[in-house]
Amino acid sequence: MLKLDIKTLCIPYAHILAPDDSYAVVRRKFLESRLHSLPVVDERSKRCYGIVHRSNLLIISASRTFATAKDLVDPAIEATIDTPFKHAVSLLIAGKGYAVLVNQIKHFECLLGVESLLENLLAANDKFLEQPIKRVMVEDVAYVKRGESVERVWRKLLTSKVSALAVIEDDGRIIGVVSEYDLLARGYARPRFESDNRVGNSPSIETLMSTPPFTVKPGDPLRIAVEWMASKNIGRVYVVDDDDRLLGVVDRLSIAKAWLSSR
Repeated sequence: MLKLDIKTLCIPYAHILAPDDSYAVVRRKFLESRLHSLPVVDERSKRCYGIVHRSNLLIISASRTFATAKDLVDPAIEATIDTPFKHAVSLLIAGKGYAVLVNQIKHFECLLGVESLLENLLAANDKFLEQPIKRVMVEDVAYVKRGESVERVWRKLLTSKVSALAVIEDDGRIIGVVSEYDLLARGYARPRFESDNRVGNSPSIETLMSTPPFTVKPGDPLRIAVEWMASKNIGRVYVVDDDDRLLGVVDRLSIAKAWLSSR
């Protein structure tokens, strides 16, 4: 049975950003942690300045900025040890999958993450995971087609407000995934504003994307998707038909929303 304790939502291995961390250090910590959001905390005072989302880095040129972590920060959604578990999950959903746990005097305690909820569902062998994926999947999937430019990917990631895009063929078959992480890892945080030489020699999507995509079928139990996410540290699994044509997507937040509505 799932233990409804807010502390089980803590991410013990999370990196913490210092307020004066440079853009380069922020980028490195995001790549090392593979998390979508990181808290900005003064280690001495334990004051939490807020949270930096990985998408915030996509609008900053790594080669032309003196920005620090506190310049990139957004307000953090906060919870306390007395926050009811279900409400804490709703806070994670509102916070793009992350919130911070603070004590009574507002000192930072830990980062709360939606991936911890999924790990707890697996560990508890929760019956919620036995339902077919089609009940949870989102059919409106953001995607790009093979051959599109890196700048197109960058723009669509920002306008779609998703962290990854499916890459598909003209016939609808999914062949890969390109994410914010892929852009940051390859140094294309803001391609249109980098040097002309960099843009002119930018790689194709096929070079940049992650392959193979992790896929499931609509009738598969939700457990399979969650196991993929936990074991491969990925944020989403794509739903395909027997010919690998894209039907939908299941991500951490859609699972959290479905779990919350089932309580």
